[in-house]
Amino acid sequence: MKLRRKARGISIDEYVESESERLYINYQRYCTHLLDCYPHVFVTKYEDMTLEFPTWLKKILGYSELEISNTLFTSLTDEAEHAQPRREDIHQHVRKGTPGDFKEKLKSKTIEDLNSRFLPLLKRFGYV
Repeated sequence: MKLRRKARGISIDEYVESESERLYINYQRYCTHLLDCYPHVFVTKYEDMTLEFPTWLKKILGYSELEISNTLFTSLTDEAEHAQPRREDIHQHVRKGTPGDFKEKLKSKTIEDLNSRFLPLLKRFGYV
C-alpha cells in the first residue's frame, strides 16, 4: 500500500524513472542467469503473443516440437481474440498492450533516457 500511495503521488514519468533501475537489474539477471546459460530458451515478446497470437502460437508449438489438433488451435486462437481488450481500462489487469503505447503516456525526454539506458536489453529482446 505504501508503494501504491507513492505511485499515486507522482507523475507517470517520475514513477517510471524511479522504477527503471530495479527493472534494468531484473532484466539483466534474466540475461545472465537464463539466456546466457541456456541459449535454447525461446524468447518472445508480449506484443507478439497478444497482437499476433495465431502466428505466435505456431512459432512456440514449432519450437517446442508439439502438435495440436486444428480444433484445439482454433479454440485457443478464438479464446485469445476475445480476451484482448479493445481499449485500455486502468482498473483491469489486462492492458491493451499496443506497441508504442508508451509514447502517448510518457514525455519524450523520459523515453529518450529509457531508450539510452535500456539499449542493450532492447536489442537482446528484439525491440531494436
